[in-house]
Amino acid sequence: MIIGQALAGIGFGASFTAALRLVTPRAADHQRAGVVAGIYVVAYLAFGMPIIVAGQLAGPVGDITTVVGYSALTVVFALLSLAAQFRTSHPRKRNDPKLPANGQELPVAGVRVGGGS
Repeated sequence: MIIGQALAGIGFGASFTAALRLVTPRAADHQRAGVVAGIYVVAYLAFGMPIIVAGQLAGPVGDITTVVGYSALTVVFALLSLAAQFRTSHPRKRNDPKLPANGQELPVAGVRVGGGS
């Protein structure tokens, strides 16, 4: 359990630092404090709200059921995050047959892709 907590702490520290490094340079100088404050608010809510909900569920459904459900949801959200990260870090290839070629219309709203006006 202690090793798992240490690994979780290392992972959280790395991801939180990466989030700050990703977002902070993109904010205007006069907005950086607000952006960092927003990141902290979201982080605290992300940690605090599930624990409050788990605490409220522990009485009616039992401790074991709550821990199993909490753990299962954590795994599901981690896998969803991993899939989203993979999709954004590996964009589709330009010659993907599922994508329209230059000058062809997208199926939505008649938007043209590249090449022509």
